[in-house]
Amino acid sequence: MTRQTRIAALAALLLTALACNLPGLLGGRADGQLGLRLGDPVDVLTTAIPPAGGWIQVDRPGSPLDGLAIEVPAGAYAGSIQFAIRYRPIESHSYGERLQPLTPLIEIDNGGVEAETHLILHLPAEVPPESFVMAFRYDRESGELEGLPVLSIKGGEVQVPVRHFSDLLLTWVKEELLTQPITTGFVQGRDNWPFPNDGSYAQQAGHCAGQTLSALYYFQRLRGEPLFTAFDGYDNGFRRTPDLPEDDRMGQRLSTAAQAINRVEGSSTRVQYWLERQIDEPRLSMLTFALTMWLTGEPQLVQLQRDGPEAHAVLAYAAKGNVLFISDPNHPDEQRTLTYLPAERRFAEYTTGLTSRGLPTTFKYVYFIPAREAIDWAALGSLWEQFLAGTVGESLFPSYTLWAQDAAPDAADVRRPLADGFKTWAKQLRVTFEPEGFEGRAVLYNEAAKAYDAILTGGSTEIELQTGTTTVGFLIEGVDKGGVHHWVDFRWVDILQGDPPTPTVPPTAAVAPSGNFSIEECNALPYLRIAPTEAQSLAITDGTTCNLRLELEDMHPDSPIITFQYRTAQYNHGETRIDTWETKSLDPGAQAFLALHRTLHEGIVQDANDFTLIGAVLADWDHGPGCRWIWQDPGASGFPFQSIENPCR
Repeated sequence: MTRQTRIAALAALLLTALACNLPGLLGGRADGQLGLRLGDPVDVLTTAIPPAGGWIQVDRPGSPLDGLAIEVPAGAYAGSIQFAIRYRPIESHSYGERLQPLTPLIEIDNGGVEAETHLILHLPAEVPPESFVMAFRYDRESGELEGLPVLSIKGGEVQVPVRHFSDLLLTWVKEELLTQPITTGFVQGRDNWPFPNDGSYAQQAGHCAGQTLSALYYFQRLRGEPLFTAFDGYDNGFRRTPDLPEDDRMGQRLSTAAQAINRVEGSSTRVQYWLERQIDEPRLSMLTFALTMWLTGEPQLVQLQRDGPEAHAVLAYAAKGNVLFISDPNHPDEQRTLTYLPAERRFAEYTTGLTSRGLPTTFKYVYFIPAREAIDWAALGSLWEQFLAGTVGESLFPSYTLWAQDAAPDAADVRRPLADGFKTWAKQLRVTFEPEGFEGRAVLYNEAAKAYDAILTGGSTEIELQTGTTTVGFLIEGVDKGGVHHWVDFRWVDILQGDPPTPTVPPTAAVAPSGNFSIEECNALPYLRIAPTEAQSLAITDGTTCNLRLELEDMHPDSPIITFQYRTAQYNHGETRIDTWETKSLDPGAQAFLALHRTLHEGIVQDANDFTLIGAVLADWDHGPGCRWIWQDPGASGFPFQSIENPCR
């Protein structure tokens, strides 16, 4: 069964599983048309809390907030904090039966300061029998509702943990209603990333939280083509490769970058808080997932925990009875579930790895954590902007170079960085892998997306080129101390091979040929080092300009060299002004530079300076004209040339 067939079967299975002759509850999503119609604000209380902490208590008989309290632990704030509490009556709303407010919209203002630890908000509520109550944050601009976890519902109050304040309200629902099938519109195998959570060299323990949260952000905010197919091989310039997750380059880097800024993995104080507070009430967690998905129409973050610090992040996207349907980044094309066991008052144990290739790990605890508690939502949005610009994660991964040179035995020993669009006259290329600051390998893939060779650090391999275009993929991996390889990068490279053009004949030399020097004796190209600098591209008005230079150096131990290169230059909207051969004389160890640039306005070349062919001969002045006669007619002599490609093209 192909992967696409499995995905289709998975979607059909989910629809069948959620049907069961029940009407089902489709969650609603805030799309700008949802919102509350509010009355005028009513001030309730203003007070200050010192660094030592304390209680804020509302004692206003007859007020809908009478009995509201905030428990502020010592050290929650570094200094004294002023609190202002007010409310606005909810006159009407557009959420339909999904929202049944028990309170007005509550406004708690402390200047936007986030606490160092969780505060406990005690909200008075008359809870209808056999009902469940939850608090939701409300965004007045978007109409979005964000669920908050419930610690307890008893004694006429609901306890809610918070670290920062905003507009919020309580709503209720009959528990029986939450046992019906609930869907969010999220479909496993469509709205999740297609690659498994293998981690990366920058996040060797896995990037499940980064992968899960970035997928959730895409579903909530970007809502474009299904994520499973939208960015297959993105930034690689190659066709879709659904069975090769390693080449989903930007998705892998975004997941790594998001993992680096998530707040809930490991033994952080946030995780310890959830361990301590939610561990005794897993039933409340089950109800919280169900109501939040129904009311918001969005999947919710699930934190899975062992007794130790190991954690795993997944998304809950549907529910039926006591079963949560989850998207586990370890299994991108599988339907997975979490089951609550009412008789035992716990969730059934769930087994998966910390990564998709990791040893099976059993998770005992299931926690609801609001996504914006888990990660800075604005920072995650910035990472998505970098993703779309092709720059996300650049600073997190080490650098490397793939060098290419003609592999023929008599070829000049000149190498160039291998990049997409690489042009050569060679029939074989020798490719060398040089990582910077890490050990690893470059795994080669053919056009069928199958691995067929690997180059270890500092090693080389030879690639046979076909006439025209040869496409090769390179999976770059770094190895850790335990010998495990981790993803660093993936690049598809089109190598363009053709016959060398007939070079333009240079002007006749003033000195007649003399001596009995052969081409082999005179060829100084093996002693000529050609090192291009990094191309510097800058945006200008209505276009771009790109600059770099070629550094030439005489590496011969005792002989001067004459280089000759063919130069073309265009100015004034593409008019060719220079079309000629030029020479440079180099002493042993001496250097010279050739400047290359290209400027475009509205996609049209305005001016350009290119060197396309470079040769070199020994300048043996002890024998008169010596080897200079060879470059009088390099085309006729069969003299080897180095083809230079301007990467600014």
